[in-house]
Amino acid sequence: MKWPVFLIASIASSAIANTPADFAARIPIQADNSSAAWQISLSEEVYRWSQDDQLRDVVIFNAEGRPVPLARWQPAPEEHIERQQSALPAFELPEPPAAGQAGDWNLVIERDGEGRVRRIQTRDDGASAEPAASRDWLLDASAFDRGIDSVTLDWSEPRDGVVARFRVEGSDDLQTWRSLREDAVIVRLQRDGIPVERRDIDLPGLQNRYLRLIRLDAGEALRELNAVVRSETRNRQSADGLHWLTPKWTASLAGVEASATRHLYTLPGSIPVQRVRIRLANDNALADLELLSAEPLTGNRTRWQTHARLVAFRLQQDGTRIDNADISLAPALNMRSLRIDSATPLVDVPQVQVGYHPEQLVFLSEGSGPYLLAVGNPRERRTEAPVDTAIKLLRAEFGQNWQPPQASLGALEANAAPPDPEAAETTSAWRRNLLWLVLIGATLVIAGIAIRLLRSPAERGAVEGQQPPEK
Repeated sequence: MKWPVFLIASIASSAIANTPADFAARIPIQADNSSAAWQISLSEEVYRWSQDDQLRDVVIFNAEGRPVPLARWQPAPEEHIERQQSALPAFELPEPPAAGQAGDWNLVIERDGEGRVRRIQTRDDGASAEPAASRDWLLDASAFDRGIDSVTLDWSEPRDGVVARFRVEGSDDLQTWRSLREDAVIVRLQRDGIPVERRDIDLPGLQNRYLRLIRLDAGEALRELNAVVRSETRNRQSADGLHWLTPKWTASLAGVEASATRHLYTLPGSIPVQRVRIRLANDNALADLELLSAEPLTGNRTRWQTHARLVAFRLQQDGTRIDNADISLAPALNMRSLRIDSATPLVDVPQVQVGYHPEQLVFLSEGSGPYLLAVGNPRERRTEAPVDTAIKLLRAEFGQNWQPPQASLGALEANAAPPDPEAAETTSAWRRNLLWLVLIGATLVIAGIAIRLLRSPAERGAVEGQQPPEK
């Protein structure tokens, strides 16, 4: 029987190593043999051409056409954010009287031996009118020995209709002040019974003993101000290093149709999304939104997973545009598509952007260069090489701070058309179903072979028209 041998040979042939020509796209790598290991920051093109969410169809070949050891690389541990916060004493800074209403007017700030503000008072040797309600504030951060990344404000009155603009300054001696934010906007509104709030002010993370909030608009003064400052210590890149992509709106996705309350978007590949920025298309609009992403299941089915809910808004006030904050996802979430559901119909499609840090690959420079990155092969599912062991050995030799040097990617050369992201969900499900059919068929074939081999000689002879041997 030659057909079982042929079947085994066919299955074994699928394990034969691919060549660069078997991949949809190739990208030259600019690296030499001066280092035993190199790291690569993946470009948007790699994500666009990869057909596997785990990037297992990305292979690096040397000049001899052989794959080299390769693995995903994380230069630092998983992102860990250490947060600390503290409520700060807040002191009203009295408004100086108008010209002609007072004689010598002085502001006196009394501090203790450690620099903490005890009280603020004014001295006026002339007759003055009733002092106006304070619009500026002094925050005492002398007991907070960390850099300040944000301050959150709250107040007793007014409870609605607040769109306040502040300039934020910092000082260590109450004499010299430096600007931290030129025009920070805080909001507390009610629109159609929906609360709209944005009370956080982002700061540059510098340590300041004192903060001064200077009101820029002419709105009603805030009463009984409370302030909480926060510090975030990260061991990875900050949001400033994010790459931003604009997903493509689509009319249908994974069996779901877009509508005025449902908006569908596709990404160029499986992007490790860390932030989602949603902007409403029209001024003075708000909407209660839900962010979801598609998770493929077996049987050509898709499950939509909810990741966040928010009240999105876009307001115009005194020439200033105010938008809702971004959505943060931690840890990063691989997405090929996303969906935004609205509790009320939206006339125009919301504008969406996603922010991500490109993933890193590290490879060993086995063989000679030049090296070539190949991507996009549905039959390729690369196994991660134990590259971290090699990195540990190199660090033992060159120091624990040693890092693989950064290689760069050249211009992409395509062997085929790029995959259609809108068809990714259907294609994945079709491949899974085909794989199950092949596995079931192979199981039946193997079961048939086993039954045939287990038959007694007499049964096999009867079936084949032969007489059993005489005893």
